[in-house]
Amino acid sequence: MRQYDNERIASLEAENVVLRSERDELSAKVDALTAKIVELTKQAFGRRSERAKMAQDVNAEPIGALEESSDPEPDEVPRRKRGQQLGHRGHGRRSYDHLPRVQQIHEPDSKLLVCGSCGAPYAPFGEERCEEIDVEVIVRVIDHIRPTYRRGCNCKATRGRSWRTTSEGSSKKVGCRLGSSPISWWRSFSLGSRSTGYVQHLRCKGPTSLLRLWWERCVA
Repeated sequence: MRQYDNERIASLEAENVVLRSERDELSAKVDALTAKIVELTKQAFGRRSERAKMAQDVNAEPIGALEESSDPEPDEVPRRKRGQQLGHRGHGRRSYDHLPRVQQIHEPDSKLLVCGSCGAPYAPFGEERCEEIDVEVIVRVIDHIRPTYRRGCNCKATRGRSWRTTSEGSSKKVGCRLGSSPISWWRSFSLGSRSTGYVQHLRCKGPTSLLRLWWERCVA
C-alpha cells in the first residue's frame, strides 16, 4: 500500500512539473500577444500615456481596462479619411451640357468591314459613344513695341535727352543731361527703366570706349 502511494506521488509530481512548464509557456505567449496588441493600438490611435504601467497591469487588468486607465493624448482622435464618407450622399456626375460639342465619327478601315471568308460586307450594328473633355491651350508670343525718339536738332534746351512712348501713348523722358551727374541714369537702368534710346543716342554722338564696351556686353 505504501509503495502504491509513493508511485502515485511520484506520478503527480511529474505531472505537476509538466503542467508548470506548459503554464509558463502559455504565460510567455500571452505576454507576447499582449505586447503586440499594445503596439498595434499605438499605431492605430497614437501614443498612450507613459503613466500607464504596462508591465505591472498586464496580469492584473484586462486589456480594455488598461486602455481606459491610460490618459489619451489629443492626437489619439482618429482623423477623418479623405474622399467620400460612408453614409453621406454623393455629389453625382458633373454636367457638361453648357460646353460646345463637336462630334467626331471614327469609322474603321473599310478593308476590315468585310467577311474574311466570303467577302460579304458588314451590316451596321449600332454604335458606341464616349465623351472626352478637350481643353485647348493657346500659346503665343506678344511683342510690345514702344517707339523711341532722339533729338533731331541742335537746341541746347533738349541736348542729351531721349524720349519714348509709354503703353498709354504718352511720352516719358528717360535718362539725364550729359552735363549732370549720371547717378540718376544708372539708377533708372538698375530699376528696369528703358534707357535703350538714350544709349543709342550716346552711340550716335560718339560715346566713350568704356560705355561702348558696356553696351556691347548688355546687348550680347
